[in-house]
Amino acid sequence: MFRRILVGVDGSPESEGALRAAIGVAVSVSGEVSVAIVASASHGETDEDRESAFDAEVALIRASVDQLLAGSEQARCTIHVIKGDRPAEALSAYVESHGYDLLVVGRHGRDRAAHGGLGRGRARVGRQSHVSLVADRRLSICA
Repeated sequence: MFRRILVGVDGSPESEGALRAAIGVAVSVSGEVSVAIVASASHGETDEDRESAFDAEVALIRASVDQLLAGSEQARCTIHVIKGDRPAEALSAYVESHGYDLLVVGRHGRDRAAHGGLGRGRARVGRQSHVSLVADRRLSICA
């Protein structure tokens, strides 16, 4: 049974759909959902520019997540921020080190062509992780 669910969110409509689906599962099994906001700190010329871009990206994604969570009072939800240029690897490490039962990601990330997007990296996550992985298309098992 999936009681501890981690959802990788990158601000894409697909990742938001994955979050909605995961909340539905968590409510049905009295589980908990952890939202992992995965953002890159590699945009910008200086360290200050990169930090500023990272903070802006997290704030944008966080606002979207907060709006989705506002209507889900029945589910226990927490939000975590993961900094990394390779979302698939960052999620794999996070899910393994924190003992989740299920990892849910959207079928595509923010930029469908991006090499490291959440949805695009799902095969790498599936190979690297020992938990069940679902790439949301209404929670059809992917790996």
